[in-house]
Amino acid sequence: MWNCLQHLKKNAVGPDLIPFWIWRDHAEIFTSVIHKIWNVSLKTGKWPFSWKRAHVIPLPKVDIPKGKQGFRGIKITPVIVRAFEKSVYNTHARDIVEQHLSSTQFAYKTGGSCTDAFLSMQHIIYSYLDEQDCKAVRVFAMDFSKAFDCVNHELLSSKLRQLPLNPLIVNWYLSFLEKRQQRVVYNGFKGQWREVNMGTTQGSVSGPYLFNVFINDLEFNLEGRPALFKYADDSTIIVPFWGNGQRRTDLVDQFLSWSSRNRMTCNPTKCKEIIFRQKGFNQGITPVRDIPQCAELSILEFFGPVFEKEVYVQECRYQGFSREGGQGTLQKKIE
Repeated sequence: MWNCLQHLKKNAVGPDLIPFWIWRDHAEIFTSVIHKIWNVSLKTGKWPFSWKRAHVIPLPKVDIPKGKQGFRGIKITPVIVRAFEKSVYNTHARDIVEQHLSSTQFAYKTGGSCTDAFLSMQHIIYSYLDEQDCKAVRVFAMDFSKAFDCVNHELLSSKLRQLPLNPLIVNWYLSFLEKRQQRVVYNGFKGQWREVNMGTTQGSVSGPYLFNVFINDLEFNLEGRPALFKYADDSTIIVPFWGNGQRRTDLVDQFLSWSSRNRMTCNPTKCKEIIFRQKGFNQGITPVRDIPQCAELSILEFFGPVFEKEVYVQECRYQGFSREGGQGTLQKKIE
């Protein structure tokens, strides 16, 4: 416990107004008290009420916000709460949660990154284009509306209980979510406290991990290959466009169906599609569910990497495999 307090790093102050350095510099005084509180919380599966409050700080999404839609609310919880969450997750939950996470989720897990997500997607796209009958690959970037804030606690509870976690830890997480309160704090303004009965508290330590559990059963495979890739709430569907007329755009419908069953909101008009074509294949491809296809020469971001709309593949065979500095590099010849 003393070691945990000693290694607190500088971060934002929560509703209790206690900065990190108070806990760190006076760890020898607070250690015994915090140790007792943490133990009681874990043994009973209950959270102290005052630790379930958060300040919502509106941060602009754009340079000049126009209305509330131009802001993103970041929830700031007490410093000691974040330390508690991190300690419990690393000690009691991380190994079990990550063992049961889908291999196509690349966020908020050990070793996961945007780069891994991009390379996995790239591999699937190229593997389809290597096949003679595949004329194009359709990639759909699906958009959840306020994903972290719309998680249903009853559904999340059911999914948590399916994991082989200690029941006390499951109850502890459910108590963390139950009857939370938050208020907006901005430029000296402090709003009234409001109770929150949904969401995973974006800005907390536990929120992203709980969201991973919630979305873990959103999984599609096609012809033995993964067809859905996730980076937190960003989901990408990859389907081939075969020359024999076979189409699998029903995966988009399955995604929307999952969203409906799990009480999440996905707006197809805010999703995007990018098409990777074989060179010489110029046939028009009908949009799915009114999902807009990227305009000519526009760009679209998937997990951070940027593509242009049409990428024409001239030769879909690996040129070679080289090793430099212990790392292998696969190359495609593209135009």
